Amino acid sequence: MRGKPRVGRVVVLSILTSLTEGVGLLVLIPILAALDQRESAVRRIVDRIGLPDAQAILLVLALGVAIVVTRALISRASILEQRTLEYHVVDDLRRRLFAAVGRAEWRWLSAQRTADHVAVMSTQLGRLGVGLFAATQLLALVISILTHLAVIVLISWQTALVAMGGGLLVGLLLMGRRAQVARLGREIGPVAQDVHRIAQEGMSGVRLNRLLHRQEHAQAELDATVDRFRALQIHHAANLGRISAFGQIVTALFGVALVGFGHVLMGLPIAKLLPLLYAIVRLGPMIGRVQDSWSTWLHAVPAAETVLELIDRLDAAAEPDAVPGAPRFVLGEALRLDGISLSHPGRRRAVLDGVSLTIPARTTTAIVGPSGAGKSTLADLLMGMIEPDHGTISIDGIAITGAERLRWRRSVGYVEQQSALLNGTIRDNLLAVAPDATEAEMDDALAAASAGFVAALPAGLETQVGDNGVRLSGGERQRLALARALLTRPELLILDEATSALDPGNQAVIADAIAALHGRVTIVTISHGGFMLDRADRIVRIEAGRLSDGAAPPAA
Repeated sequence: MRGKPRVGRVVVLSILTSLTEGVGLLVLIPILAALDQRESAVRRIVDRIGLPDAQAILLVLALGVAIVVTRALISRASILEQRTLEYHVVDDLRRRLFAAVGRAEWRWLSAQRTADHVAVMSTQLGRLGVGLFAATQLLALVISILTHLAVIVLISWQTALVAMGGGLLVGLLLMGRRAQVARLGREIGPVAQDVHRIAQEGMSGVRLNRLLHRQEHAQAELDATVDRFRALQIHHAANLGRISAFGQIVTALFGVALVGFGHVLMGLPIAKLLPLLYAIVRLGPMIGRVQDSWSTWLHAVPAAETVLELIDRLDAAAEPDAVPGAPRFVLGEALRLDGISLSHPGRRRAVLDGVSLTIPARTTTAIVGPSGAGKSTLADLLMGMIEPDHGTISIDGIAITGAERLRWRRSVGYVEQQSALLNGTIRDNLLAVAPDATEAEMDDALAAASAGFVAALPAGLETQVGDNGVRLSGGERQRLALARALLTRPELLILDEATSALDPGNQAVIADAIAALHGRVTIVTISHGGFMLDRADRIVRIEAGRLSDGAAPPAA
């Protein structure tokens, strides 16, 4: 809603800018007539005041300077408002897009390409920003053109009719070019998005590309896409250049013809002809800028459509709103899954098929199975990231669906195989999940995660971990991720292949830390087999989306 007053201010300032220039032109007519004709009304006023010609000219110049200064100040304010309006709209859409991604159902979102969403947020919104500024410039130019036409009408309405007819003819001649500009805008958008996506995937996957010997392939893919992108951009620039050149040439020729028409056929005096000439000469560049601004806006329209379409798609896939102020879940009795089934589009076999499972509170359950058995999907269901197609999940008899699923998620801690860390300090990573945590609470969480290495670091909590924790070892990263999860005081702690990439020594350290939590928090470990089996109260095997009967852990 804040954008509407800004649009109004842009319109008002554009009108004032144009009016000051129009007034300046109209003021020239009687003044020129006064200096040229002894019997004019203005000349008689000047003579009655007793001003010499030199002082009269100085007065005219002072008036002209005052009008120019006033116009410059208003124009400055107008441009500032135009830019502010542009930034407001783009930032509002960026916030809406970011919020929509954060609200989208994970099941839908995980099937999308993240790089495409990032490209829309950067590349497409950038194009839209340029187009919005062009649109506000277009508005200001149209108002200015109308003001100049009004001046021409006041000087000679016959000349004004000829000028408007010529402008209409030029517009019709350029209509085909504008359609081509709009088409190119629709073609450039997806290609620009591909450039951003390929670059992002290549930069984040440098190590993988080297290991798989795909660096040359990735480079070739980027080169081909960039070449196509630049070819479209050059074609677009050439179109704009042709439109601009055609408009300037035609306007210049038309201006000369109009002046001749006014002087020879209409018999306009010099006092009117000079302001008329100035107005016509000013119209030429303005018409050219109108064409450029309109073409830029047409080029940006597809970007706006892409952004709004993505927001609509994300909104359609949004999770239900959380209930404000709702307390966290407390797992007192058991977490139950009854008849859970879930399938992914395009797959013939269900990921989970009729799964039923009861996890008593404050016990440790180990879920084991081969790759592709449905373990990670089961973890997503347990933590409330996704909802099943069929069946129910309940906490102490309360169904975890809709807004309750979001409330339950606040009570779950999660550590995955490759835990993501922020590029900041250890303190930053801990406070990211618990902004109000005290120093003592952070120390307790680190101790519970067997992350005593932090105290031994020279900078302690202020140690920089690097991009995704690259400055820490694998074991240190996982122990920091475990401390981060424990800092939220979870009712359910899920460890999804949390130690599968670690050496036996680090696995043992983390296993001991988790075993020490037994009886204090409900724990679910997910692995191919081996991890925590000897510390679990129950072992559950999953294969092909089905659970086998629970078994007791092997005897120590």
